[in-house]
Amino acid sequence: MKQGDSVRVYPHGKPNVNAVGTIILISSNQRSIAVGFGEKPPFAILKNGITIHREFGVTLIAMRYGVGPWVEIYGGGHYEIEDVS
Repeated sequence: MKQGDSVRVYPHGKPNVNAVGTIILISSNQRSIAVGFGEKPPFAILKNGITIHREFGVTLIAMRYGVGPWVEIYGGGHYEIEDVS
């Protein structure tokens, strides 16, 4: 995955509750990511780990510890992020 790629994001174990976003930033080691969504995704709880970016709208900021789901920086939710580009 790289900056600008489209990704499908959903809560871990709930692939039917998903949204497609765009990678805004991703670290060189692929362990930190920011994904922007044009509109509020169905899983977003704005007070819990989701931020609002002036240019990209609703943004999920997460990190990963090796293999496994991505973890929200602020809320601690677990998400799967898959490349759809």
